[in-house]
Amino acid sequence: MAATFKVGDKVEHGSWGAGEIVFGPYTAAFGAERYLMKGENERHYVIGAEGMTPAAKFKVGDKVMGTFSGMEYTIEAGPFFSPNEWYATKSPQGNVTQNRAAVLALVEPEPARDTVENAGKTYELGIFYRDNDGDRWKFERSLTGIRSTSDSFEGGRQLSSVANLYGPLTKI
Repeated sequence: MAATFKVGDKVEHGSWGAGEIVFGPYTAAFGAERYLMKGENERHYVIGAEGMTPAAKFKVGDKVMGTFSGMEYTIEAGPFFSPNEWYATKSPQGNVTQNRAAVLALVEPEPARDTVENAGKTYELGIFYRDNDGDRWKFERSLTGIRSTSDSFEGGRQLSSVANLYGPLTKI
């Protein structure tokens, strides 16, 4: 018996490739169960369940988090189906285990940080630094360059000026 799919399911079809179920199931001529699948090419295909498999939730190399354990893993192999979708996962300690797809969530990569270089040193914008007197500084982009805010000084100073007068600056 073929699997049953529902609207919104991501699927792989043997002939038409990857897609998403947008309608179905419905009964077509002669009692055949059919679905309407929208392919990655934006075309629509009328297909039977026998030609489809659920699309893999993750790819090898993806970083995932166990929703109950809170542990981070790397997908090593999969998907496997028996009958639920599962993957071989590797912990940061190097242990390979198996986890069901239903208990894993994709870990989104961290966005690239905004940085600027001054006198050969790279500074991360939007975070606090401490100067040699213990004062805190934060640097952000402005229309006129990199500007500062400080707990102890009037804001608006250039990064180069703060680094020269009060450096070295240490990330907090």
